[in-house]
Amino acid sequence: MQEFVAKAGILVLASHSRQLIVENCATGIWLDGGRILAAGPVEDVLKAYEKSVLQSGAQ
Repeated sequence: MQEFVAKAGILVLASHSRQLIVENCATGIWLDGGRILAAGPVEDVLKAYEKSVLQSGAQ
């Protein structure tokens, strides 16, 4: 996948695998129902997503 990204210059990846996302992406977008809930550096987006999931689970 790294070789493909190097040649293409872009990768659109939809995944629930944190490891796969972190290894292959610098920028992330969190979508829910077609709405952008967060966008930016992948670690920041993942943290926002994980915080939301934890808060939802606590309710």
